[in-house]
Amino acid sequence: MRPIISIICSARVVVCPFADKLADAIHWVEGGSNTRHPYGIKQVYRGTTPRQACLNTINHRYLDWVAIGSKGEFLYYLGNFYCPNTKEHPNQSGEWAYKVQRRMK
Repeated sequence: MRPIISIICSARVVVCPFADKLADAIHWVEGGSNTRHPYGIKQVYRGTTPRQACLNTINHRYLDWVAIGSKGEFLYYLGNFYCPNTKEHPNQSGEWAYKVQRRMK
């Protein structure tokens, strides 16, 4: 039983190294404080703020992105989930990622 415990304790948690800066940029791109859905988050769970929900999404998608081999730019990968393309707006996620990237500079 001990080896299992030591393996669990030594597990390294990987989080997006620029999550806070990215969340700040997303907040601005999604309308800042002048919107019904801060950070673009439409539903939060009890005890979670929209910012924390945004950070959770960033870190979750970052882990997914690392797991698939970090192909392409992370911001465009995140954009596919945060602001997916639609039939009416086929490049919506790319435009969103571009705006967020410009805000982060």
